[in-house]
Amino acid sequence: MNKLKKLLYFTFIFLTFLNCENNKLVNNENRKLNIEKNVIDKNEFQNQEIEYNDMEKINGNYVVFLRPDDKKFESLKNEDGIYEVDSDFGFAIQNTIDSIDSEFEFKKINNIVSTKRYLKLENCKNCPKTIDRDTILYGIILTAPNKEIEIISGVQALNYLPLIKDYFK
Repeated sequence: MNKLKKLLYFTFIFLTFLNCENNKLVNNENRKLNIEKNVIDKNEFQNQEIEYNDMEKINGNYVVFLRPDDKKFESLKNEDGIYEVDSDFGFAIQNTIDSIDSEFEFKKINNIVSTKRYLKLENCKNCPKTIDRDTILYGIILTAPNKEIEIISGVQALNYLPLIKDYFK
């Protein structure tokens, strides 16, 4: 039993180290989306038929975790690896949410997991902005008063804390 504990401990340390090294190699700039491609201007927004129950209003310091709604996920269920991707994302955001909720440095940051297609950001720099996230399956949006929003797409292995700390510093 003692050998098994040691093996598990060293495996955990190795994977943690590997993830830290990989995060240094990943250029997060490549994952940041061009925000303007996803912003809907007021005139275009008013001309679209939008179900208001498919809109999330965000106001203040927020980390918005994006994942597909049930209908979108159902359409993807034949894609190779979608269950693993969804599971990895769920694990990563749960670790991140637990840290945001429990660590003092994040006490002024709210978080939400959204499956809504539209996000209305109300008090960021150059806001209000409405984001159409139809093409963003998984990712996060970081927003704060008087700051440009940041949209990061994709799934990260362990958590999103380094990106969040960097944005809200």
